[in-house]
Amino acid sequence: MKTLLIDLDDTLLTTNLDRFIKTYFMAFAKHVGTYGIGGAFLEALWAGTQQMIQNNHPDRTLKETFEATFYPLLYPSLPSSLQNDNGGEVVCILEEFYEKIFPELRQITEMRPEAINLIDEALNRGYRIAIATNPLFPKTATHQRLEWAGLPIDNYPFELISTYEEFHFTKPNPAYFAEVLAYLGYPDGEIIMIGNDLNDDIRAAQRIGLPTFWVKPLDGFHAADNFEPTMTGNLSEVFSWLDSINNDQLIPKYTSLDAINAILLSTPASLLTICHKLPIDRHNKMLEENARALHEILCHLRDVETEIYLPNLYKICCDENMPFLPIIYQKSRAGKRDDINQDLQFAINAFVQLRQKTLNLIGSIKNEDMEQEGIHDVLGNVTLFQLISKIAEHDREHIHQVYDVLHKNHIRVLARTCNSD
Repeated sequence: MKTLLIDLDDTLLTTNLDRFIKTYFMAFAKHVGTYGIGGAFLEALWAGTQQMIQNNHPDRTLKETFEATFYPLLYPSLPSSLQNDNGGEVVCILEEFYEKIFPELRQITEMRPEAINLIDEALNRGYRIAIATNPLFPKTATHQRLEWAGLPIDNYPFELISTYEEFHFTKPNPAYFAEVLAYLGYPDGEIIMIGNDLNDDIRAAQRIGLPTFWVKPLDGFHAADNFEPTMTGNLSEVFSWLDSINNDQLIPKYTSLDAINAILLSTPASLLTICHKLPIDRHNKMLEENARALHEILCHLRDVETEIYLPNLYKICCDENMPFLPIIYQKSRAGKRDDINQDLQFAINAFVQLRQKTLNLIGSIKNEDMEQEGIHDVLGNVTLFQLISKIAEHDREHIHQVYDVLHKNHIRVLARTCNSD
């Protein structure tokens, strides 16, 4: 299986992003101004956007993060006529902007024929394609920009399109790329990130261990800080490069501390979205047909976090010198705990809270202390870094299982809708 992660703005669609964002903000302000919403709007919009960029909470989507900042800043300055309906009128005004005004921004973008050729060729070759655009926009704005690029979602079977409704992290946070990979089920085989932004697309993807193709900027190639993407060129050169390179060089390597931390952070985030988006009727049907799978996976993740990972991490980094690190095998205990009848949302919420404790503990560890050792009852002597790496590997294994369970039941929770294929 081969997978392409592809940026949108100034990669598939010529956007001139700085100009686009400025025009977008001003058009938005002009639109809401016709309803008496004044200067506080831009301040609130900018503050909400900054909070999304900085978000590092796996239990808060970007939309939730944005709204938690945007609305409290906006409401005090609203006309009295808009303060009395619990925000419903304001939401309608914002939706109206994306329906009627946002499409006018198309005129400052430009379709790239070579981008359409790239996508067509990738699909002909059987690649899975994820639109890995920075998820700072709502779904409607991202889908519209894909249409402007000549890649309407009704005509192109993209595996994933990242938007702020479902995602928790933004570029250049490596956890954004880990979240993309989680929704794709951490696919085996080649995975390549293609993008134009050296920091947001290329550096961030390589921090998690992905091979990269840096699309030459329109004003030419710029070397920077002795940093080297895996490859640089024009969109039309992507497949000639892929055909010339050893496939082993295109396999991700999730071995750095950046990659491990990104995986540990993104796992609870992606599972929360999957559980929230899972249609209840399909979920009940899954319980009838495949009774144990999804429940067992989520309950297992919760249980090993509380009974194995957290206690062993505390032992090796806080309590003892060369401690013994036991493993409690969960598989034989799942039936005794009646995992099948446990509430799915309760299990995932408990896991998220426990994982936050794990992340806080790992975040307190100095780099020089990562070589502290313990005695693992299966692996023998292990360092703290190796133990943390094993947790991330365990995450990827079970995210892959969750993906398989959903697809065996013909459920896609993110690509376009929450409906079955």
